[in-house]
Amino acid sequence: MKKKAQAQFTTPDNPLIFASDIDKKAIKASADNFSMPEISSAIHLEKTDFFAMSPDMVAGNRKGVIMLNPPYGKRLGKQKQTHSFYREIGKKLAMDFKGWRVGIILPDRKTYTDLGIKLALQPIFHGGLDVFAGIGRI
Repeated sequence: MKKKAQAQFTTPDNPLIFASDIDKKAIKASADNFSMPEISSAIHLEKTDFFAMSPDMVAGNRKGVIMLNPPYGKRLGKQKQTHSFYREIGKKLAMDFKGWRVGIILPDRKTYTDLGIKLALQPIFHGGLDVFAGIGRI
């Protein structure tokens, strides 16, 4: 069954997944995780700031799915900075990714409000913390 499934696996002509982070170490770790040629050819990794991204970079004129795991808590510092940061994420999503589906990790319900985007919230355990997954359409 495994050989039959592998025979049906095709390598895409263009990457299907665009992954980015502003941390060079995170990109390296991701590249190490995607070392199989069948997988690595489907993924484009780039050191890019989310706020510098545009849909054209990743999907041309098509709509897609954007998944975000932004920093929060100790990585951002003061709670006021976290709420401001999530407001900026919401503005960026609404302005540049209208019509896309979205999934985002949120540290609490307040950051959901800060986003300004209607999402279904699901409590999850992620990275050793109780957080929320927000899922919806921009």
